[in-house]
Amino acid sequence: MRKLLTIIVLAFVCTTASFAQFEKGKKYLGADINGLGVSYSQESDFTLKVGGNAGYCVEDNLLVIGHLGFDYTYEELRTLSVGAKLRYFIADSGVFLSAGARFLREFSDNNDFQITPEVGYCYFLNGNLALQPSIYYDLSFSDFKEKSRIGFSLGLGWYF
Repeated sequence: MRKLLTIIVLAFVCTTASFAQFEKGKKYLGADINGLGVSYSQESDFTLKVGGNAGYCVEDNLLVIGHLGFDYTYEELRTLSVGAKLRYFIADSGVFLSAGARFLREFSDNNDFQITPEVGYCYFLNGNLALQPSIYYDLSFSDFKEKSRIGFSLGLGWYF
């Protein structure tokens, strides 16, 4: 029993000690891919969303992120997006909550503004590189029923 307790305590200490990446002043670069047919919306087309992110920790566990991305559907580029979000890491655990907004320029001459809440986890592969799976919700202001979607995202982030 003592060995098991020691292993649990050591695992906890090692896990929490590895999250110094969320300290004030740290920088972040990342890329994410989402859609891949695992999102749900009234629009049932295959959609691939790819985005690049850059951020800065303004306080411990609070990251401000700028986003630039595009949506690709079958054989055409559908939208370009630009936005910003706040990401809060819960108690250095790697679990994060995000809230943001973005503007989408659709090539079908429609534009959209979206609110983008997200919950995810940072799994560090080494001291700086993290795999970031998350679940997101894109809340559309131009057409709630047709353009709002829930989906899964997989990101790769570098904290330095």
